[in-house]
Amino acid sequence: MPKCPKCGLDVPAGKTVCDNCGETISLAQAKPKTQRTISVITDDDIMASTSSSSEVGDRPVGGIISAVSSMIGLILISIFIALGMHRIGDEGWQTSTIIFIFISMACAIAGIMSGVIGLNHPKKLPSIIGLVFGSIFVIILGYVIVSSIK
Repeated sequence: MPKCPKCGLDVPAGKTVCDNCGETISLAQAKPKTQRTISVITDDDIMASTSSSSEVGDRPVGGIISAVSSMIGLILISIFIALGMHRIGDEGWQTSTIIFIFISMACAIAGIMSGVIGLNHPKKLPSIIGLVFGSIFVIILGYVIVSSIK
């Protein structure tokens, strides 16, 4: 709202005469000014808004998925070996054996991929654990494949 240059009171927008003192208001003073605000968001603002421990961004979700998924794959392949499923029959593996291997591989692959993605998070430990479990899985799977070749 413009102000009267003589008495300083607010003059309603569009009026050319002050209601208080009768002073003439020029068109430049009577025309309401448009205010524009420009905001700049920096990386510090973003980090400050997500640094609260109650935020989801603080949890290493990729690393947790990596560790759990790789652990499941590792447990499944260990069960596979403990039950001797890789040495059943001379005519080849049964369908259930192949499905069991496929499920354990899917878990381990998901764990390895999540671990690689989770390495971008500041809390890297769950991702590293998942990658280690995934690597152990790959070594055990190599043993299973080599031991089944005759």
